[in-house]
Amino acid sequence: MTSAADSNSFPPKLSSRDRVLRYAHVFLWVASVGAVALLCATDILPQWLEKRSQPYLTFAAATFVVQTLKFHIGLACLACVVYAAVRRRWRLTVVAGMATMMAFAPALWGAITRDDVPAPAGATMRVMSMNVMLTNRNADALLETVRHAEPDVLVLQEYTRTIDEPLRKELADEYPYQLRKPMENSDGWAVYSRRPLLAPIDTALQLGDSQRQARFAVRMGATEVIIYALHLTCPKSIDQIGANRAEVADLVSRISSEGKPVILAGDFNFTDGTANANALEGVGLRDAHDLAGSGRGSTWRYRALGFTHRLPGFRIDHIYMSDKLTCTSAQVLDTAGTDHRPIIADVAWASQNPADKAVASVE
Repeated sequence: MTSAADSNSFPPKLSSRDRVLRYAHVFLWVASVGAVALLCATDILPQWLEKRSQPYLTFAAATFVVQTLKFHIGLACLACVVYAAVRRRWRLTVVAGMATMMAFAPALWGAITRDDVPAPAGATMRVMSMNVMLTNRNADALLETVRHAEPDVLVLQEYTRTIDEPLRKELADEYPYQLRKPMENSDGWAVYSRRPLLAPIDTALQLGDSQRQARFAVRMGATEVIIYALHLTCPKSIDQIGANRAEVADLVSRISSEGKPVILAGDFNFTDGTANANALEGVGLRDAHDLAGSGRGSTWRYRALGFTHRLPGFRIDHIYMSDKLTCTSAQVLDTAGTDHRPIIADVAWASQNPADKAVASVE
């Protein structure tokens, strides 16, 4: 026979609600501590972009994923902070708050340092980049977007023969200078320009194992500017993440040896804050969105699952420029038929006088 004292020695039975709250509390602790650990690890691991041997590449790919999802991790941790604060779980609030700040700090710092953008000196050149998407057949929507944006130089990725015929005919008069390489896979690309394309022109620029890039020059005022039209490897696997990193390593090497200012435009398949983006910034390049854009500037959303298109997107399309150049306007547009949003940037020579507040106009 069990005594009353014995029965009181057992913990009281928890209700279903209490069990759910306990499990949620444990899960949020694990998630918060894990987020802090992952965000710290991404800063600790040395980044050798050209190195593709294992096991290093697996760790580098993991940091790439964490860096890409940093904003999303921050939102999840912010929700954890709110929950913990409401439940008065102060230690959990502090840990989740640390993870939130680590995730959002780069974006906040970028907003704070926006004041150091060089003023423009002279007229601007509008550069536009758009991944038209391999399966897109809506040429009319693409043409409407281009005509609305009125770029001086247009760079297209995933450019197919189906899209080539209508665009080539409709844009021939306004954009007489063209480089086109339509293909029936994602390697196709095209360049349409109002300005003469100057030699040397490389239509099979090799970065890593890829040759779906181009390099050419145009004149901005009295000086030539080198433009790279890029479509780096999509990071769908560890090996493809390694390929993208190797392409960036080659790109950094090429830019370092350029004697003229450069503009990079295209689908880079990486976000700001990744080691890939940091490598470009390390050789003096700045993203047009960081100079003159607003908001997060998302250009692509993951749509493989039904609910994921509602999640915050990713800015994987970029226009970078040398420090001798600046940007007066950077925008993200909309168009039909493609899963990417086009981007445009008004590029100008940067004033050498910090007090110069000249207003640029389109050439």
